[in-house]
Amino acid sequence: MRGKNDRSDRNVCVYTVNHESRYIVVSNIPSVGALPELIERFREFGTICEHHILDHIQDREKFFTASKESDAVNYEFTVKYTDAVWIQYETVTNARFAKARGSIKPFYGNLLEIQYAPQSESVADTAKKLKERRELLHRRSGCFPECVWSGTKQIKVVQKRENEHESVFIGPQPLSSLAGVQNQSGKKRQRI
Repeated sequence: MRGKNDRSDRNVCVYTVNHESRYIVVSNIPSVGALPELIERFREFGTICEHHILDHIQDREKFFTASKESDAVNYEFTVKYTDAVWIQYETVTNARFAKARGSIKPFYGNLLEIQYAPQSESVADTAKKLKERRELLHRRSGCFPECVWSGTKQIKVVQKRENEHESVFIGPQPLSSLAGVQNQSGKKRQRI
């Protein structure tokens, strides 16, 4: 029989750019005053700009409405004996790393539950996140600053650089061309 905290049988969850955020909510933290240790543990994943405990029920309900509706008994236990912490990272990459790695090891006997909190983002945060993602895709695709975005279409402006060649054959040279080639020591190689 598998328990709730068994990580061997996990469902696959797909996140789009809009779902990911530099804000995360960490829940299932035992209410024993372990916030400094938790923050120290999550600093390993990146720079934390701001954090606070979600100690009011109204604050928690913004992030945990689905769990409240599905299991009322466990929700009451969770509110009474565990804490939730809202953490703002410097970048989305740091938050992504914290979400992936933060719940692997138990914390005071509980596996932490970590979720993104995109509802905490401002419009400027969302625009910056989408711009960074677009730039990352440009770098990965090999499309450099010569690329111009025109509406929804991408027009690639091709410019020849001085050091670019049409095609270069990398491999063994034919014997006829090796007859007069000098090696690194400065001696000519002779064909035998």
